[in-house]
Amino acid sequence: MAFYDIDGDDHINLFLGEGVKISQYGAPGGSFILENDGSGNIKNITESIASELADLGMITDVSFAGLYGDGSNELIVVGEFMASNLF
Repeated sequence: MAFYDIDGDDHINLFLGEGVKISQYGAPGGSFILENDGSGNIKNITESIASELADLGMITDVSFAGLYGDGSNELIVVGEFMASNLF
């Protein structure tokens, strides 16, 4: 899980990554980006902004970090049986 204001609206959004599916060790887990509108409403926006996060892999760690010095943060996702990913 990682938190970051991905759309610059001053409301913190959430990334959730699934590590292991129950009774399916090795199967890729799903990942979700949940948007907070600031009024208590949470919306799954994964498909519209990063559809490649669906069934990404067995996620073990995730972080938002500014890698390019452009004022925005990138999403870094790593896990078992998968390559490191940068979004």
